Amino acid sequence: MKKQLWLLRHAKSDWDQDLSDFERPLNKRGKKDAIQMGNWMMENKLVPDLIISSPAERAFQTCHYILQGFQGQINVPVWDKRLYLADVDTILSILKEQSENNHKIMIVGHNPGLDYLLQYLCGNNLPLTKKGKLMTTATLAIIKLHDSWSNIGSDENKLVQIARPKETFRK
Repeated sequence: MKKQLWLLRHAKSDWDQDLSDFERPLNKRGKKDAIQMGNWMMENKLVPDLIISSPAERAFQTCHYILQGFQGQINVPVWDKRLYLADVDTILSILKEQSENNHKIMIVGHNPGLDYLLQYLCGNNLPLTKKGKLMTTATLAIIKLHDSWSNIGSDENKLVQIARPKETFRK
């Protein structure tokens, strides 16, 4: 079975509070988008084998609200501090550590790392928003990988789907 990597950018965060970047929570729209994304994933039978997430508050809350849509069908995410504002090499090294028994892994993280990883794996000819953005908040990108986790690279991967809240359920 081919491997699938799912990239989920955290939902919209709240900049109005006097907190560190790591501590920023989701705002009202972020909570709503994360819940809707979880429901949409469940409705479309998109259930990952493993979720690895940044422990930053906005990523933590995104996972919490996404998981509500799965009604207990997914194990608790693995919290990996290396994903906080991670670059492409860091995310790839985390993926290379994973068991080949996991066929669908979802990474919950931050930009610009997720944008750069998606471009590295699938090339630069990717669908952008009208404003020229790739991984907007609460966006899920599903990539079909050419190889195993231990050999993950930029060869022959395919973007299967990209689901952005504004285009998917917030029309």
